[in-house]
Amino acid sequence: MEQGMNHLPGTRRELISQPHGNASLLLKIGDFSKLAQVSVKTIRHYGKLGLLKPAWIDRFTSYRYYTLDQLGRLNRILALKDLGFSLEQVRELLRDDLSAAELRGMVRMKHAEIERQVQAEQARLARVAARLRQIEREGRMPDHEVVVKRVYPHRVVGVRDIVAHVGDVGRVGDVGRVGDMGRVGRRGAAVRRTARLPPSAERHPGRDLPVRGHLLRRRVPRPRG
Repeated sequence: MEQGMNHLPGTRRELISQPHGNASLLLKIGDFSKLAQVSVKTIRHYGKLGLLKPAWIDRFTSYRYYTLDQLGRLNRILALKDLGFSLEQVRELLRDDLSAAELRGMVRMKHAEIERQVQAEQARLARVAARLRQIEREGRMPDHEVVVKRVYPHRVVGVRDIVAHVGDVGRVGDVGRVGDMGRVGRRGAAVRRTARLPPSAERHPGRDLPVRGHLLRRRVPRPRG
């Protein structure tokens, strides 16, 4: 044992009793850090969070000492962090009283979370690929950008009419012709207005006619007869 101690420079030659009655070598935090390939700062941080407490602290020098047995716990912390768990979640996963059902539940939740992230990144990747194809096709960035945003549900009122001339399209949906829109609901309503020329005046059957900047729904003319 004495010869084994001499292979670790700067190691304090002291033994402590382990729960199973085995003697384990005490390592200074620096030596433990080199052995685990983890920074001293990280080990101290884990100690403050209660994840990896020193096996012994010298009351005179305040030096922190760890045992070789604690490498297993440190490696488990690193493995759980690599799975995406936060340090708070790691602390819960390392609880001695954690049941198998609780453990499975936490891992399943992390699995579902990562799946959602992967789907979101796959959608982002598809958008990037589409933008790349557009740039390769046109040789430049587009003049206008389209951003898809989520909006809250709202009421919509549809107003349809047949006008005699294209110049009358702007009058479709006037409040005086469709009644008091305030009665639709307390929260108000968006008005969707659709105009159509008579068959004799339609030069482009089935095309949408813009009414005051609104995009109107496409109407397909019914076959005659």
